[in-house]
Amino acid sequence: MSNQIDALTAFLNDHGLQAAAWQNRRIYLNGYGRDIKAYIDLDDPTAAAAGSYLFFGAALRVFSNADQNGKWRANRAKQIKHSIMLAMAAADEASDGALFGPLGREVCEKWEDVIL
Repeated sequence: MSNQIDALTAFLNDHGLQAAAWQNRRIYLNGYGRDIKAYIDLDDPTAAAAGSYLFFGAALRVFSNADQNGKWRANRAKQIKHSIMLAMAAADEASDGALFGPLGREVCEKWEDVIL
C-alpha cells in the first residue's frame, strides 16, 4: 500500500502534470516557468492512500518571484494556480473523482477570482 504523497504524485504525473515529491513533505509541480514555485502541502503526507480521495488534507500553493511589482507577481501566481486547478479538475473528472471525491471539482471561471 502506498502513502498519500506517493499516490498523489503518481496520479498527477499520470494525468499530465509534472509532479515530484520532496522529502516526503510536499509535492512540487514543475513546468510553469523559472519565476513560479508551485507545490502541494499535505497535512499527513505519509498516511495511507487507501480509503479517501487523494487530495484530502492538501493545499495548492503558488508563488511568483519575478522581478516585478507585487500586483504583477500576484496576478501571475493566480493565472498559474488557475491553470493548475483546471488541469487537476480535468484529471479528477477523468478518474471519476479519485482526486477530490465528494468535494467536486468546480473551478472558478476567471483567474482573477482565484484566492492565493
